[in-house]
Amino acid sequence: GFDLQGLEDMTDGDLLLRLVRIEAMLDALWSAPFVTLSVGTGRVTGAGADIFAVCDRRVVVEGAQFAFPGAAFGIVLGTRRLAERVGADRARDILRAGRVVPHTEAEAIGLATHHLPADAVEAEIVAAGQAAARLDADTVAAIHRLTRRDEPDRDLAALVRSAARPGLKDRIVAYRVKTLAR
Repeated sequence: GFDLQGLEDMTDGDLLLRLVRIEAMLDALWSAPFVTLSVGTGRVTGAGADIFAVCDRRVVVEGAQFAFPGAAFGIVLGTRRLAERVGADRARDILRAGRVVPHTEAEAIGLATHHLPADAVEAEIVAAGQAAARLDADTVAAIHRLTRRDEPDRDLAALVRSAARPGLKDRIVAYRVKTLAR
């Protein structure tokens, strides 16, 4: 997720820059000219859940849970890509309610491509690497362009608009206090 260490020393501008860098990373993964793989284990939260969602192959280990808490402090990060994975209505439901998605649901709704027991992950990584090597980068890039809506400027604009509202740091601090109180 979004590392909140050192939050006290950060300004709204520092936080905005970190969020923009995360968005740039999500866009790079989304449009990469190679096959990407993510493995979700344990609690996958915030930017970690966004990274999971943008990858081509999304393996979830039994017991994993996904949460997208950014909306709780006014941030829209990775929202369109999540909607592409699970559908717009379901994405809105997850984000507005702050709902935690268990591994069984993640696979059922398309957030995860499949689930595995923890002891099978290593073999899956090897198999995924072999499968990915079958196609050259130009072909993979073309497949990605033709099968995904690629709107990096729109995604970045939505993130910046949400983060640029006055009081970004205060919203994040309030979220952290509320979360720690639970």
